[in-house]
Amino acid sequence: MYYTLYESLIGTLTLIGDGTFLLKIDVNTPPCRELIYKPDVFKDVIDWLDAYFAGKKVNPNTLPLKMIGTPFQVSVWNLLTRIPYGEVTTYGALANEIAKERGMIKMSAQAIGNAIHENPLPIIIPCHRVIAKNNRLGGYALGLDNKLKLLAIEKIDITLFH
Repeated sequence: MYYTLYESLIGTLTLIGDGTFLLKIDVNTPPCRELIYKPDVFKDVIDWLDAYFAGKKVNPNTLPLKMIGTPFQVSVWNLLTRIPYGEVTTYGALANEIAKERGMIKMSAQAIGNAIHENPLPIIIPCHRVIAKNNRLGGYALGLDNKLKLLAIEKIDITLFH
């Protein structure tokens, strides 16, 4: 397992991967000692992050990602990758989409929120683009200040949210 560090607008990102896939992004958390520092493994991810933080539209599906979680979590995270850059959606809308995909009548927005909270690849899997109903920001595992910063990078009018 390998890691490198990336300085970003929201803090130091620790990129963790297996040499082929990006597995996890930690924010402001030092890497564990078992990891080997090897920045060249993460060139594509660093280029992607550079473009993202420069305000360019980027697509998470262009990166070699490996989402490790329960089947439900992975289905939610995959759905997040389909939220267009510069747009937001709600926990409820995602719940409706997952329910439809699974042939269910209804899905809990709270279940969606719980899966989103466990997102191992924040920023790249854009959980910051999910808000609560009535234009409330909802939560964000990396803090609401960072959520606002990421939305602002995407030129989303953050004055709409409360």
